[in-house]
Amino acid sequence: MALLSSACASSISLRASLLVVFTSPDTPGTYEITFVAEDGAGNQATLVIKVEVVLATAPLIKLVGQSPLVVEAGAVYSDPGATAIDLVDGDLSADVVSSAVDEAVNSAKLGTYGVVYSLAKPNSRGLEAEPVRRTVIVRDTTPPVCFSEMGIWPTTKIIIRLER
Repeated sequence: MALLSSACASSISLRASLLVVFTSPDTPGTYEITFVAEDGAGNQATLVIKVEVVLATAPLIKLVGQSPLVVEAGAVYSDPGATAIDLVDGDLSADVVSSAVDEAVNSAKLGTYGVVYSLAKPNSRGLEAEPVRRTVIVRDTTPPVCFSEMGIWPTTKIIIRLER
């Protein structure tokens, strides 16, 4: 609330003007808002207020690769990781950390695992990124291989003759 007053109350004719120019509402920075008041005698008063525009957008974490991610049982599991970007701070991928939800992915044990990615620290404005989760499923999709101790292999022809 602004209070305007004049020493000569009988001739008060006050006006206030306001001009605010933002290059972009998404552009952080410090801007000045100038208020000018003038009475009927031409006397002016000026009030300058500084306004700081900050982005309140948290960093964004994005998975590299798929979720769910299917891993063959017994294969080496290699975590594809995640990236992080912030509108002000830029690439924060170096600060991405991962942790197992219940237990670490074990490709020798069939099951479903969870890996959560988060940032080790908030951005320069103190905003935390929302953690992102990847589901990893360890499955056995390799068909069994049959062999014989008698030296008969799956590619060997076996002929059986039935006689009466």
